[in-house]
Amino acid sequence: MGEEVGETRVDDKWRITMPTDVREGLQKGQALRVQTEGGRIIIEPSADIERFERELKGCVRGSKIPAKKLKEIWGVRHYHD
Repeated sequence: MGEEVGETRVDDKWRITMPTDVREGLQKGQALRVQTEGGRIIIEPSADIERFERELKGCVRGSKIPAKKLKEIWGVRHYHD
C-alpha cells in the first residue's frame, strides 16, 4: 500500500481537493484516471496521448498489431472514442 499523505472530504458536488503533497507534478485541468481496486480508490495521471504517440512513432514499424490495439494493451485510453 502507498504512503499516506493526507485526508480530504467529498463535497456536496462530489468533488475532492487533493492534499498539497499530492498535487506536486500535476497541472490544473490535467486528466486523471480513477479506478477501484479491492475497496480502494486509485487516482493517477492519465497517459499523455501526444507524448505516447511521439515516443511510439517508429518503434513498432512493420507490426501487424494496429496502433489502437497497442494503446489498449498498454492502457492508453482515448475518452472521446
